[in-house]
Amino acid sequence: MNRSALKRRQLLELLGIGAGSSAAAMLLPQLEVRSSSTAAGNAALPFVPVRAPLPLPADGLSAAEQRRIHRTFNVDDKLLVPEGYRAELLAVWGDPLATGRFGFNNDYLAFQPLPSGRALLSINFEYISPQTWSAGFSEAVGTPLPLEPLQQALASRGGSIDVASLATSDPLRPLIEAVARAAMADLGIGVLELEQGSSGWRRLGGSRYERRIDGLSGLSQQEQSLRCSGPAAAVFRHSQPLGYRDGLGERIIGTFANCAGGTTPWGTVLSAEENFQSQVPEAVYADGSAVFPEARPFRWDGARLDGLGNPFGLAGNKYGWMVEFDPREPSKPAVKHSLLGRFRHEAVAVVTRPGEPLVLYSGCDRHGGHFYRFVSEGLVQDPLDRTNSRLFAAGRLEVARFNAEGSGTWIALEAATAVQPQSPSHYERFGWQQPTVLPHSDRQRSGSEALNSDAELQSYRSRYKNLGDLYPLSGDDVQAQLRQQGAILIDAHLAANAAGATACPRPEDTDIDPINGDLLIAFTAAGRDDGGCSDPAVFRGPKGESLWPHGWVMR
Repeated sequence: MNRSALKRRQLLELLGIGAGSSAAAMLLPQLEVRSSSTAAGNAALPFVPVRAPLPLPADGLSAAEQRRIHRTFNVDDKLLVPEGYRAELLAVWGDPLATGRFGFNNDYLAFQPLPSGRALLSINFEYISPQTWSAGFSEAVGTPLPLEPLQQALASRGGSIDVASLATSDPLRPLIEAVARAAMADLGIGVLELEQGSSGWRRLGGSRYERRIDGLSGLSQQEQSLRCSGPAAAVFRHSQPLGYRDGLGERIIGTFANCAGGTTPWGTVLSAEENFQSQVPEAVYADGSAVFPEARPFRWDGARLDGLGNPFGLAGNKYGWMVEFDPREPSKPAVKHSLLGRFRHEAVAVVTRPGEPLVLYSGCDRHGGHFYRFVSEGLVQDPLDRTNSRLFAAGRLEVARFNAEGSGTWIALEAATAVQPQSPSHYERFGWQQPTVLPHSDRQRSGSEALNSDAELQSYRSRYKNLGDLYPLSGDDVQAQLRQQGAILIDAHLAANAAGATACPRPEDTDIDPINGDLLIAFTAAGRDDGGCSDPAVFRGPKGESLWPHGWVMR
């Protein structure tokens, strides 16, 4: 390779902007949980860990030894792996991939072996780091972007603009579109094929399995659109919504904010759309329709690159889903399963047992986010059956209510579920004011409302007895019932608040213990912001701390 390419690959290796070569819970009406803040430190490992710049319980060092060994450390500008292992660079940002390019900020990887020493690697491209992305774009991609002229032009308008407000001939339009298209091309999902040889793994360029689903897939070529399963499709098809209608029916343009993920037993990959609210509006109306794109204007000020959906009129209610695709069938459309709920998805664990419903667990990674499970209407016959994806189209979404003593229940997010949210006085017992955030009491308005007192909450509950009152029927036929359920699923976070689900400390990951089938949940941190906080009656640090930044693992 030439000197410029070598320099670029070395830089990207240093920044970590590349892909590496590898990467059964019981259906009970009650939840029983056990949590731990520490990890077992004596488990035997098949390798000697690379020493980290901070002490870990598994090191087995005394406090004095930790102070001595970790007093100073050297930084090597390379990826270090344990003795006997090696790291192989397979692809970097800007490399051609199918109809697009290898994207930015990899997250979840799904490694799936194929016969004859080959494998498929699916990659999530989650978000743009604006300063790094803008500084390296020309070298990585090979074409310049009008980043400085655009920043200067937007500066006089506060750094942001609703593109629909601009005249068709406004010279700002092509500048915005060029940058927004480039950023969206670096988000989404990619699939590579790999081959293992005597010297390690290598990428097979031009493989028939190669695929690229980016933030604008389907915008110019309809056949590349994503699809929707479940009740939200009825909302997308509705011709007279309260809010914004993109005119595409149940077709969906692209995917972005792809964070965590998982692989089903039958070989499809699930990709979680997490912080979509940075690019499209999150708030919706009572019928599940989106607010207008102007609520999330395009922004580029040198530090923030937000509102990427604004120039293309993307409807916010079509993002924040769990996306399923089959890496072995690149021509098959990816599907957003609405019965898995719309929220800031992080984590996914799938349980398949013959003769039982399909169950999927996922968390909403935000302060005060909730923990959910989907239970299919149909039963699994063979966990390896490639038609099992159909089970995502019918069933129910439930949300967890944890009790302080370790028990809990699942609450169905459906019209008949009672409105019984956590009261502000609950948090006052722990020394702070935390409003109860609920769907706005004026159901002709979108978004949420913060109630600061129990009296306000009681007044709210006198008007809205159940979720069906908050998300009312608009008709008396089957489609109206589907739209009602779709609206609840689209507004899952606020609906879960209203139903009294437990506010959690950012549920980040879920896994099924392969030995005993227990569900393991990693919670990132107990913090708080205007949108919510975790319930301090359930989630407390080892000394009773209500705010605990180090997280938990719950079994």
